[in-house]
Amino acid sequence: MPTIVIPVEEVLRDDQVSSEIKSQVLFIQDVKRFGEQTLGLRKTKNYSRFYETRGPVLYIVTACEKDRLQLRTWEYPLVGEVTYKGFFSRKEALRERDDLNRQDQDTYVQRRLPTALSAG
Repeated sequence: MPTIVIPVEEVLRDDQVSSEIKSQVLFIQDVKRFGEQTLGLRKTKNYSRFYETRGPVLYIVTACEKDRLQLRTWEYPLVGEVTYKGFFSRKEALRERDDLNRQDQDTYVQRRLPTALSAG
Protein backbone atom coordinates (compact mmCIF):
# COMPACT_ATOMS: atom_id res chain seq x y z
CA MET A 1 0.00 0.00 0.00
CA PRO A 2 1.29 3.51 -0.76
CA THR A 3 2.90 5.75 1.83
CA ILE A 4 2.55 9.51 1.51
CA VAL A 5 5.43 11.66 2.84
CA ILE A 6 4.41 15.13 4.03
CA PRO A 7 6.71 17.86 5.45
CA VAL A 8 5.70 18.83 9.02
CA GLU A 9 5.13 22.45 7.99
CA GLU A 10 2.50 21.34 5.46
CA VAL A 11 0.74 19.20 8.04
CA LEU A 12 0.46 22.19 10.38
CA ARG A 13 -0.96 24.43 7.60
CA ASP A 14 -3.41 21.84 6.23
CA ASP A 15 -7.04 22.53 7.19
CA GLN A 16 -7.86 18.85 6.53
CA VAL A 17 -5.58 17.70 9.39
CA SER A 18 -7.32 17.46 12.77
CA SER A 19 -6.34 19.71 15.67
CA GLU A 20 -5.41 16.53 17.61
CA ILE A 21 -2.81 15.58 14.99
CA LYS A 22 -1.50 19.14 14.84
CA SER A 23 -1.19 19.17 18.62
CA GLN A 24 0.81 15.93 18.49
CA VAL A 25 3.08 17.40 15.79
CA LEU A 26 3.73 20.50 17.87
CA PHE A 27 4.46 18.39 20.95
CA ILE A 28 7.00 16.30 19.04
CA GLN A 29 8.64 19.46 17.72
CA ASP A 30 8.81 20.90 21.27
CA VAL A 31 10.41 17.70 22.60
CA LYS A 32 12.94 17.72 19.75
CA ARG A 33 13.78 21.39 20.37
CA PHE A 34 14.19 20.72 24.11
CA GLY A 35 16.60 17.89 23.40
CA GLU A 36 18.65 20.02 21.06
CA GLN A 37 18.69 23.25 23.08
CA THR A 38 18.70 21.95 26.65
CA LEU A 39 20.28 18.52 26.50
CA GLY A 40 22.73 19.30 23.72
CA LEU A 41 21.48 16.62 21.36
CA ARG A 42 22.66 16.92 17.77
CA LYS A 43 20.27 18.67 15.39
CA THR A 44 19.00 16.31 12.71
CA LYS A 45 16.22 16.21 10.16
CA ASN A 46 14.43 13.51 12.18
CA TYR A 47 10.75 14.22 12.77
CA SER A 48 10.66 16.81 9.97
CA ARG A 49 8.34 14.71 7.79
CA PHE A 50 5.20 12.67 8.29
CA TYR A 51 4.46 9.34 6.76
CA GLU A 52 0.77 8.77 6.15
CA THR A 53 0.48 5.03 5.90
CA ARG A 54 -2.22 2.71 4.68
CA GLY A 55 -2.33 -0.70 6.32
CA PRO A 56 -0.38 -2.26 9.20
CA VAL A 57 2.82 -0.50 10.11
CA LEU A 58 3.84 -1.98 13.43
CA TYR A 59 4.30 -5.52 14.66
CA ILE A 60 4.46 -6.10 18.42
CA VAL A 61 6.24 -9.14 19.89
CA THR A 62 5.59 -10.23 23.47
CA ALA A 63 7.02 -13.23 25.29
CA CYS A 64 6.98 -15.07 28.59
CA GLU A 65 8.42 -18.21 30.07
CA LYS A 66 6.29 -21.26 29.29
CA ASP A 67 5.53 -21.96 32.94
CA ARG A 68 4.70 -18.38 34.03
CA LEU A 69 2.21 -15.67 33.17
CA GLN A 70 4.85 -12.98 33.58
CA LEU A 71 5.79 -10.96 30.51
CA ARG A 72 9.43 -10.71 29.53
CA THR A 73 10.78 -7.17 29.60
CA TRP A 74 13.29 -5.23 27.51
CA GLU A 75 15.20 -2.07 28.48
CA TYR A 76 15.32 0.97 26.19
CA PRO A 77 16.97 4.38 26.58
CA LEU A 78 14.58 7.13 27.68
CA VAL A 79 11.48 4.90 28.05
CA GLY A 80 12.99 2.32 30.39
CA GLU A 81 11.54 -1.15 30.81
CA VAL A 82 8.75 -2.31 28.51
CA THR A 83 6.98 -5.64 27.98
CA TYR A 84 7.16 -5.75 24.19
CA LYS A 85 9.39 -5.21 21.19
CA GLY A 86 8.09 -3.30 18.19
CA PHE A 87 9.08 -3.82 14.56
CA PHE A 88 8.17 -2.06 11.33
CA SER A 89 8.96 -5.22 9.37
CA ARG A 90 6.89 -8.41 9.66
CA LYS A 91 9.97 -10.40 8.70
CA GLU A 92 12.01 -8.91 11.57
CA ALA A 93 9.17 -9.49 14.04
CA LEU A 94 8.91 -13.14 13.02
CA ARG A 95 12.69 -13.50 13.29
CA GLU A 96 12.52 -12.18 16.87
CA ARG A 97 9.63 -14.54 17.62
CA ASP A 98 11.64 -17.49 16.32
CA ASP A 99 14.68 -16.47 18.40
CA LEU A 100 12.52 -16.25 21.52
CA ASN A 101 10.89 -19.61 20.77
CA ARG A 102 14.38 -21.15 20.57
CA GLN A 103 14.93 -19.75 24.08
CA ASP A 104 11.86 -21.75 25.18
CA GLN A 105 9.61 -18.69 25.44
CA ASP A 106 5.93 -18.51 24.57
CA THR A 107 5.45 -15.68 22.10
CA TYR A 108 2.72 -13.63 20.49
CA VAL A 109 3.00 -11.34 17.45
CA GLN A 110 0.37 -8.64 17.05
CA ARG A 111 -0.24 -6.37 14.08
CA ARG A 112 -1.06 -2.74 14.85
CA LEU A 113 -2.86 -0.47 12.44
CA PRO A 114 -2.02 3.23 12.26
CA THR A 115 -4.38 5.58 14.11
CA ALA A 116 -2.88 8.81 12.77
CA LEU A 117 0.04 10.23 10.85
CA SER A 118 3.39 9.00 12.10
CA ALA A 119 6.44 11.16 12.58
CA GLY A 120 9.50 10.26 10.57
